[in-house]
Amino acid sequence: KQEVTWAQYRRFAQESRRAVPRAAFAVSDQHAVHMVSWDDARAYCEWAGGRLPTDTEWEYAARGGTTTAYWWGAKYESGRVTGGKTAEVGSHAANAFGLFDVTGNVAEWVHDYYGTVGTIGTEIQTDPVGPDTGTYHVIKGSSWAHGTVTELRLSYRDYNNSSRDDVGFR
Repeated sequence: KQEVTWAQYRRFAQESRRAVPRAAFAVSDQHAVHMVSWDDARAYCEWAGGRLPTDTEWEYAARGGTTTAYWWGAKYESGRVTGGKTAEVGSHAANAFGLFDVTGNVAEWVHDYYGTVGTIGTEIQTDPVGPDTGTYHVIKGSSWAHGTVTELRLSYRDYNNSSRDDVGFR
């Protein structure tokens, strides 16, 4: 329902003997963790008995049953991002599925590699998982640093292969 917090990540790091990343700015234990790599996020999810969602799963959950560009409706609304740094999880309203901070806090790592996969023709793909290999992983959602009309769209995809001060996971 919420992004992983610093407190949750510290517990994982202690139990798995991993390093805790250095926060990019002052945060409380309840702020969304950031500065974690995709490998760190994957390891946390495995430790917690889960996995990172695929790009498709993330977008479905983030939409909360809607088919509009934004989970709250069809029109862009300014003020949907924290601004300046991360916030405590749960600071942004929940969507219809009860997921908090879908946009505006930290963008989120998902399972998929970044790239294009598809077929030409009429074949319909259900829940595609993206390429099998790649250099970069997909990042979904807008963050405190990215809140334009384009970046707040739930279909927006970013990519990276290292940690950033505006990327976490759930």
